[in-house]
Amino acid sequence: MKTLRRYIEEGRVYFTTSLTQGKRKIFENPEAAIEVINQIYRLREKKHMNLLAFVVMPEHLHLLCQPLDKDISLIMRHIKRNSSFNICRLLNIKAPIWVKRFHDEVMTTYDGVIETINYIHLNPVTRGLVERPEDYPFSSAYQGFELDWEGVL
Repeated sequence: MKTLRRYIEEGRVYFTTSLTQGKRKIFENPEAAIEVINQIYRLREKKHMNLLAFVVMPEHLHLLCQPLDKDISLIMRHIKRNSSFNICRLLNIKAPIWVKRFHDEVMTTYDGVIETINYIHLNPVTRGLVERPEDYPFSSAYQGFELDWEGVL
């Protein structure tokens, strides 16, 4: 079966979801979840993307971002490759951590971006992990995270 190519649209906001291999709950370990967040922030600090929202759930990652000088595939590859390497060392486990592919959706409206941010932040509440989005420590809803709105849509 032929692999479909990813559709890349420059300047757009992307909502991505990536699962752990076998849906293992690797990110129940706080150190593993923090490692993923560190990789996300590293890309933000290097100005590779505008970061709008994220949540690291026990077995998956949701990320809403606007790629700047790299496409969404390179951003996800960086997050997954570097976090996987560090988590395997940290927890003394074998790779792979992540499934190879990820799901992405291009956001086309401001309302769609806002709905997606709400969905991402409510994910831990819906799953019963916390009562309020801001109580979940592995999310951009936690501790007054500031959004990168400049140039979005």
